[in-house]
Amino acid sequence: MVRAKRYVGFLSLLILCLVNTVRAQNFDTRRTIDQQRTTIDISKDEALAQAREFIRMDSTYYVGYMIEGQYLYNHASDYQGFLYAIEPLMKAKNRLLRENHEALSNQFLSMAQFTDNLQHFQDYMLLANNLTECYNNTDQPDKNIQMIDQLDSFNFRKDYFGVASHKAWIYHRYRTFTSRDYSFLKNSIAENERAALDWCNIGLQRIDENKDQNDAWFGPNQAAMDQLTIFHYLALLTTYNKQYDSSNFYYQALEKSGIISWNNYGGLQLEVGNFATAIQYYSPEMNPQFEHMLQEPYYYSPELLVYKGATKEAIQMTKGIIQQNGSMPGFGWYNIALARSYLYDGQLDSCALALNKAENFREVSIGTTLTEKQYKFTIQVLRVAQLNRAIVWEKFTHKNWWYSPKHLFTVLKLKIQRFFAKYVLSNTVKHDPDRERMVYDLFCSETTITFDEVWDLLQGFNDNYFIKKYDGYIANDKRTNITKYFKLLKAKFQLENGDRKDAEATIDDLVHNSQFDPDNEKLFIGRLYEVAAQLYDEKGDSKTVAFYQNELLKVYPQLLPFSGVDCTFKLQFNGDENAANVITSALNKSQVNWKDRESIPIVNINIESSDDKKAEVLIETSDIENKPIGDVTKISIDLNDKDMITQSILQKAFAIGD
Repeated sequence: MVRAKRYVGFLSLLILCLVNTVRAQNFDTRRTIDQQRTTIDISKDEALAQAREFIRMDSTYYVGYMIEGQYLYNHASDYQGFLYAIEPLMKAKNRLLRENHEALSNQFLSMAQFTDNLQHFQDYMLLANNLTECYNNTDQPDKNIQMIDQLDSFNFRKDYFGVASHKAWIYHRYRTFTSRDYSFLKNSIAENERAALDWCNIGLQRIDENKDQNDAWFGPNQAAMDQLTIFHYLALLTTYNKQYDSSNFYYQALEKSGIISWNNYGGLQLEVGNFATAIQYYSPEMNPQFEHMLQEPYYYSPELLVYKGATKEAIQMTKGIIQQNGSMPGFGWYNIALARSYLYDGQLDSCALALNKAENFREVSIGTTLTEKQYKFTIQVLRVAQLNRAIVWEKFTHKNWWYSPKHLFTVLKLKIQRFFAKYVLSNTVKHDPDRERMVYDLFCSETTITFDEVWDLLQGFNDNYFIKKYDGYIANDKRTNITKYFKLLKAKFQLENGDRKDAEATIDDLVHNSQFDPDNEKLFIGRLYEVAAQLYDEKGDSKTVAFYQNELLKVYPQLLPFSGVDCTFKLQFNGDENAANVITSALNKSQVNWKDRESIPIVNINIESSDDKKAEVLIETSDIENKPIGDVTKISIDLNDKDMITQSILQKAFAIGD
């Protein structure tokens, strides 16, 4: 019995010595890792190899996994990349907390404790920030909230992570989901928005409660940046909730401190109809450029250029950012912006190509409230708009299209495509709980479609419902610059519904009593003239129709062939008579009414050279006052292809394309 006790005692002493030896070895290994980590450049490929060497040296220590996760996070540019980064980041976080939980719980117990454990605290904040971005970029809000709740359970007196801000962002971004989708969410958009605002208020309250102690430790101005971070999110939330006075208050505070997001402020200005100001603040020069994420100014600035009729400038801007960034995040959104720019420039084939590129690209929404659902929805809306115009253009360029099997088949095919596209779209809208704000309520800073595309989306639905809907906006919406847009949509629904007198009264009120920005609201002005011309055409008032046709031609010539407005022009030639006769014969197949009389717009074709097969021509369009529309353009045409002649000359006559 005595010998057994001596043996057990000896064994216990041996184990204790081995444990202490291992601990000493681990301590030395970890000290070596800690020393070497300070020299690592996380942007270099060598960082990944070094991280894996650290893991080989001590797989129980968090640092190797943290550096691996950081490297993968910093190099991620798509969904899969961020997904790969999560595993090592989680391993690092779990190992760090397992060994340092008690120390982190006492992080703010004393200044000595804070200083002694500062490295672990900073590493925890870094891991939490990397993880929350990975969860955001892979649409895992439930795991994100779990991670944030775990961090929040430490009750850190000074919140270097930003618990309140991150939670507010998540509630807002996922506002259209409910607790059936993610357990932490509420059951309506209004409740989720209330939760987002509540978290901002909780964050401000915590800052105030801890201010005296934190001032004593970190200086008297330590709370300012924490408050401003929450102000940043409050500015977004109050804009979405149409509390514009509050939005302006927060943006003014952010501007005064020099940390305002001009992109977000541009969104507010767009929402309230200050388009010139929005263009200024959406300018890429006003906003920092970040790699691996959508640059929102390159999505919204082209939209504003479309509003001002500068479609070619919009095309060049979006082409530039696509060429610069390639297939990085944002590629899909930029192609959507490019498709819109082409659409309003009348380049329908190029529009369809850009939409196809966007549709075949998996976009990652990094650092933006724009979601995958909005991304797909916007493509669908523009697809319907493109098909609408393609049908009109086919008819416009072939006035007897129903007599030609080829053109009849083309129109029928396009109509079938549009039917299915609109069917899918109508179901999307029907099941979108945020349709009031994102669709009906025009110019929301977080919507991704224009007021004009709302009409492409809603046309053909319940006219009476939307007449009443926009009556409500006209009466109650506080955005005075946007009221005229509600009235325009109301007039269109009235016209569709057969309420001619009501539509005429609405349009006359708009024409005579609305204030426009002639430089930045050309799309609105063009659509107003278009509806006015349609109304007077039905009344048989050809003189007034001609007036509005001419005004539409001057303000936005690319819209005219797609408008349904009567197009009466004079055709003039200089040059070879035979070529002129061939061109005239081709153009007579279009819906343009070519008249040889004065006081109508003119299409002048100067035939520079020609033979039996080809002709080089200069095309110039001028309005009733003989003022040029667009630039003089030169094209080469095949005189044996009448369809090509019609297409090419009409495109240039209406300033479509380069």
